[in-house]
Amino acid sequence: MAELLTDNPNPDPVPASESAPNTEADEPQSAPRPFQELTLGEVLIRLIQQPARTLDALRETLRRPERIGDAIFSPGDVVMVESRPAARTVPPISREAAVVLVASGAAFLIALAGSILLTSVRGQAADQRLWWCGGLMIIGALGMAIIAARSGSFWRLPPLEAARPTWKARSLEDYVVKYGIRIALGFLALIWTFGAWSFNAHNTFTTFGVFCWIMGVGTWFVVLYDGPIQPGKLLNQATRRISGLFTRPITFRLSGTVLALIVILLVGAWLRFSGLGKYPPEMTSDHVEKALDAQRVFEGNRSVFFPNNGGREGFQMYYLAVLKSITGMTVGLEFLQIGTGLEGMVMILLAFWMGRALVEEEDRDLGNLTGLIMAALVATSFWHVLLSRLGLRIVTTTLVTAVVFVFLVRGLRYNRRSDYLIAGLALGIGMYCYQAVRMLPLVVIAGFVLALILRARRRHDVGRYTLNLFALIIISLAVFAPLGRYMVEYPREFWERTTGRLFGEEGLKDPAVAFENFKKNLPELADNLYRSALMFNFRGDMSWFNGAPDGTPELDFFTGALFVLGLGLTGARIVRRRDPADWLLPISILIMLLPAALSLAYSIEVPSLTRASGSLPMVYFMAAFALAYLLRMVAQRLPEQWARRSIYAVAVLFLVAGTLANANSYFVDAMADYRNSTLPHRQAGHALRGFIDSTGAPGNAFLPAFPNWWDYRAVGIEAGDPHWANIIWRDPDLQENFFNLIKANIGTPYEIRPDRQLLFFLPPEDKEFADLLAQWFPNGLTMKVAAYKPSRDYLMYVVPPVGCDWIIGRVGIVPPSCQELPTETPPAPPTPGDAGR
Repeated sequence: MAELLTDNPNPDPVPASESAPNTEADEPQSAPRPFQELTLGEVLIRLIQQPARTLDALRETLRRPERIGDAIFSPGDVVMVESRPAARTVPPISREAAVVLVASGAAFLIALAGSILLTSVRGQAADQRLWWCGGLMIIGALGMAIIAARSGSFWRLPPLEAARPTWKARSLEDYVVKYGIRIALGFLALIWTFGAWSFNAHNTFTTFGVFCWIMGVGTWFVVLYDGPIQPGKLLNQATRRISGLFTRPITFRLSGTVLALIVILLVGAWLRFSGLGKYPPEMTSDHVEKALDAQRVFEGNRSVFFPNNGGREGFQMYYLAVLKSITGMTVGLEFLQIGTGLEGMVMILLAFWMGRALVEEEDRDLGNLTGLIMAALVATSFWHVLLSRLGLRIVTTTLVTAVVFVFLVRGLRYNRRSDYLIAGLALGIGMYCYQAVRMLPLVVIAGFVLALILRARRRHDVGRYTLNLFALIIISLAVFAPLGRYMVEYPREFWERTTGRLFGEEGLKDPAVAFENFKKNLPELADNLYRSALMFNFRGDMSWFNGAPDGTPELDFFTGALFVLGLGLTGARIVRRRDPADWLLPISILIMLLPAALSLAYSIEVPSLTRASGSLPMVYFMAAFALAYLLRMVAQRLPEQWARRSIYAVAVLFLVAGTLANANSYFVDAMADYRNSTLPHRQAGHALRGFIDSTGAPGNAFLPAFPNWWDYRAVGIEAGDPHWANIIWRDPDLQENFFNLIKANIGTPYEIRPDRQLLFFLPPEDKEFADLLAQWFPNGLTMKVAAYKPSRDYLMYVVPPVGCDWIIGRVGIVPPSCQELPTETPPAPPTPGDAGR
């Protein structure tokens, strides 16, 4: 017991063979300890041994708390430490912090007020408010720039680490010894690329051509990579990583960032996948072309480029064919929407990665916050939700642009070859996605020039940048090889969409007319750029198909204000830093607006939400970075934790309000105009499906051609049969074409069944066809079907089974189905000539 009361941390143990009397005289003496320094166990022991003195010491301690630390007991007494939490004192806000808080809050509120006023009105009233609302936003941006320049500590890029190589070749033999493997692989890469060019000719991917294509791109990567070529080491690392996946336990840490990203993805998924088939409600000819091309690829078509409908790149068709193979879904509008919706979800993840990648080396926490905000803004964006639900390949532009921009910025900052190679790979793949990606090479060139001006300080740096740009070009050209072959073989089809928007449709046929149209329309370029730049905050795409006819801006009031503040913040960073990325952000936005602004022959299509989609990643990054920087700047100057949390909560509330505004803009405003401008293909397709599954057959339903009416292909796709094509053309003779169609279908899945009913769809305005039907089938029944809009109502004419005799008499051929039927057939309806007897 005495040993427990000593102050010696390591008392000498007493041997078991020796006995010592348990007296205080034999205890080792220690210095007296204050009562407050004793542990609870020591106090309990002392209370048992010396209860009176221990209670007196406790009373004295409670009576005189100011004597904490003084010796109360005599030497040898047991004392206890009383632990008291120090009172938390909140330091007052400094004058500098107060100024920053007030100024930054004022800048944000001024820009927000201008954005709210500008997006809350439409039409002429908006035109009248444009300048003073825009002035408020510009004042806010300038205030943000001044605050950031004076109070922000911007991270400056370190100098390039580009020491001159110590190795110097003395002869050609030295080059061969050092670079012999790369030289040999370079020749092999040329052969592979030539094979990709040669064996993917005539707009057809071949098995060997694709093999050469993949091998060529991979070999060029090995040749151009500036690190050591060590295949054994790489194989060993890959083997160990793969084996580690099966041997190491799977761990997952659910951090705040992961939870926030999960919530963002769930909200983004709801906005992109809820109500499929209702938003948008109907197919258009563009949807029909994509669906049919995806079906053809699924059935074995291997086109490099799809020249129909003005010419379209092929990535989306192959992607949809793979998706159909995996899911087994029928090609239709909902299937197209699922495909683009999944690509939209990938863009949300890329937005998080882009926000982090561009900022994290400057400030990891700021980069993480920027990534989360950018992902949230993109997930809830009216612009991106529309692209994701549209069902067309346009949404892929945002994916390609984000990847190219991030790796290009990394390459410009640090001049690493690997970044250029990945950027070149993404750029080459992007050429197979959407036409607007063809402007990305201008972004690469602009970044290269900025890097030479801002980063290169030595001739060696210039040479290094040039070699890396050369590597990017080679990789992108190797990926582009099959499409490049198509461009050389069929230049008109490849450039049809571009030249049509530049020179007009008549300019496609006559170069002289094209040149005259270009000179006449060139003054429109400045106005087109101006209107394209205003689409973010003022008036967006006004087409019923791509946007909202009331001119809903592409950015909501909250994101629009942040984007303008981001411009001001970028301006301050341009002045204070030597980072090519800061300069490239606004320049790349202007470049990626050109696909829309260059629609000189069709200025009515400007601004275009779809053609300008390549600017979306940069626009949302600037908005996200502005909010992240503003939150960090304000939170760091607030002493109370509740105040910091309140600031973040207010930002979340603004984001929720922007989400609700975006959802209303898409699901209510844009979709109401969309439905009013479409035709009831879905309703007719479901009626056709019901007829086929009940009393009819695929070959027993017909649709007459009529100006500005249905697309028969859309009706077939909505019925679940993309090959259905029973349309009766009017030229040269409607009746002759009808019987020729029946004759052509005999022996196919669309052969007419004599024992089944016939069904004819027709518009109420088509009196000619209605009279013919009354002559051919006087025992038919006319039904008027109400669509979602009275002007979209249509007629269905149902005819009882016609029998084999009627078919044989009309087409002169005995259908195989008649050979399977009983000899007695229903009486044939009167022929057209019988009506006049």
